[in-house]
Amino acid sequence: MKQRIAAAAALAAVVTVACGSSRHTSQITTSATAAVSPAQQAYTPADVHFIAGMIGHHAQAIQMAGWCASHDASPSLRPLCERIVVAQKDEIAFAQRWLRERGEYVPPADPRGHIMQGSDMPMLMPGMLTPQQMAQLDAARGGGASSTGCSSST
Repeated sequence: MKQRIAAAAALAAVVTVACGSSRHTSQITTSATAAVSPAQQAYTPADVHFIAGMIGHHAQAIQMAGWCASHDASPSLRPLCERIVVAQKDEIAFAQRWLRERGEYVPPADPRGHIMQGSDMPMLMPGMLTPQQMAQLDAARGGGASSTGCSSST
């Protein structure tokens, strides 16, 4: 009987130490993770290039969606275009904040594309329209699918 009590006491001591130790380790890990700011998390130059390029990409989407009403788009498209404008503005704000927190160059929300610091040449993200394509889309008006100025490749 004394052996069972001793064994139970030893087991309880081991469990208590193990649980206390893992809880302490968990608290340390959580505290260390919370202490790391977003700017201290690892990122690469490719991350910066992508985020910076997305700002212009989203700005172009805002410009195109903003043309919905003035370009006689179908009334059924207007709610979608309004949602695009709101969502893309939020995405631009997020991307600019992400870059700013890391001390990186924050490009303006320019629908012509991302203009690298110290350059005059815009860089277009894949999927963005060229200035000529944007002008063609801007000239298009509702009234039929053939008048949109869009092709299936854009």
